[in-house]
Amino acid sequence: MAYLTLAELEDLALPPGAQGALGAAVLGQLIERGSREADVYLRARYTLPLLSWGDDLRGWVADLVAFHAVRRIGVNPEADDYRVFKEASEHAHRQLRAVSQRLIHPEVQDSAKLSRAPRMASLPLRRW
Repeated sequence: MAYLTLAELEDLALPPGAQGALGAAVLGQLIERGSREADVYLRARYTLPLLSWGDDLRGWVADLVAFHAVRRIGVNPEADDYRVFKEASEHAHRQLRAVSQRLIHPEVQDSAKLSRAPRMASLPLRRW
């Protein structure tokens, strides 16, 4: 499940010119990859799939995806731009690790309450 759209990625973290260099299909694949990376941490704490999530998770995934995009474009690893995206990606990993360790609490609703257990009822309903 993707935690952000291409438009949100462009607004939050995508470097200028990345969409033209990579194309929407490749960026869509990178969004899926970044979302799966986040799931590695999230599944330690939540029942997936998530039903809803906030800007905190969306931003962390955007940082992961932007770094993958920069690497895919082929930016020089010695360049300042590369370092900025790498640091943002490392920060996102630290935040997601903290989520899995229950140190921080993002705005999410997991699917744990959607029980797959059978429900039983009897008639007449008793009021006691």
